[in-house]
Amino acid sequence: MLEHILRPVALPNHLIGQPAPCNFFDVRGRLLLRRGSEISEQTCRVSRAGESRRLFCDAENAERLWPVDPIGQIDQILQALVNVERRVVRGDSVPAGVFFGLTKTLLNNWRVDADACLGYARMLRGEHPTAEHALLAALFAAELASASGLSADEIANLTGAALTMNLGSFALHDMLAQRIGAPSHEEREAIHAHPVRAAALLVRLGEFPQAWREAVLQHHENIDGSGYPMSLSGGEISLFGRILRTVDIFSARLRGRRGRSPQYWNMKQAESVSKLITHIFGRDLGRRVDITLARLLIQRIGVFSPGSLVRLNNGEFAIVTRRVGNPEEAPEEVISFAFARGENGAIRPQPRRIGGRGWRILGFAHDDQPSLPECDWPVLWGYRGRSATASARSEAREKQRWAA
Repeated sequence: MLEHILRPVALPNHLIGQPAPCNFFDVRGRLLLRRGSEISEQTCRVSRAGESRRLFCDAENAERLWPVDPIGQIDQILQALVNVERRVVRGDSVPAGVFFGLTKTLLNNWRVDADACLGYARMLRGEHPTAEHALLAALFAAELASASGLSADEIANLTGAALTMNLGSFALHDMLAQRIGAPSHEEREAIHAHPVRAAALLVRLGEFPQAWREAVLQHHENIDGSGYPMSLSGGEISLFGRILRTVDIFSARLRGRRGRSPQYWNMKQAESVSKLITHIFGRDLGRRVDITLARLLIQRIGVFSPGSLVRLNNGEFAIVTRRVGNPEEAPEEVISFAFARGENGAIRPQPRRIGGRGWRILGFAHDDQPSLPECDWPVLWGYRGRSATASARSEAREKQRWAA
């Protein structure tokens, strides 16, 4: 099934002057280099340029040319974050380098395949909602920081801040995520104190950059001064703090929690970036959230962002896996995962060319998500699913033990 799905690939320099082992395409599936054609130095360089200039080929050939697994790494980073936070809460001595390593690994895999990382992170609904939220917010932070023209070091500091913004309070946030109803007085006090606690833990753990610590401390400050813990407003809040506030709110709206449904959108709200921003952030624009940053984030990921679940006119569910150039355009292709059963009864994903054979997107379908069939989500982006790699990943986790 992987032969039908395209994924990005970076060509090594030793292929320069060699015949192309397969066809290569752009993100829209347009042929760029035919199989057997000579691979030039420029082709290799472009394949490593990132963003929209990447080369794509079918996933089976990509596995041989560039055997990476960013989605498998996302799973490992998530578990590592949970483990290291528990160690911090116990009072163990955890080197700052552990968090630097997690951040670097996350960014490396985001650069390998940002759409796959972002889309897969949106689908996560496991046992650790706070860590899953932090991971999704960290990926959005990387997207927004990149769109803002920040340097590589600044992107890393912001991404790390998102991973650690709730450090020391995972258990509290996990408990509240599963509860319907308002928190108690004691719980509310703990919530208001958690940015200070997280920032203090970073000071105790080691030499974290000031911008990282400042963003963690400010990630609940609002533009209008109504936030906490310091009631900062406007320009008193650092750019890092405003970015982290934006992605924190956006990630929370997408994920929802028990008693508060996720903030999904329909086709009318996806007609333009402006309509979608108003729908998602509503009255928070200019009050809790920086309007400019909210717009930049939605423009970056698009109204049909990776991980968007849609329903087709033939009744199938499908996932939008890749961004297109214009943030307001509908995708040219989606991956259907309710078509036919493959080996062992697993769902067999199938690409659907929108407009081809009459396939159309009728609307977004996230409200149907609880009733979806079991699916190995990584396969939809062209990576081996859990059923094929579970034992290998388990073995890798034992060897690496990030937080040991």
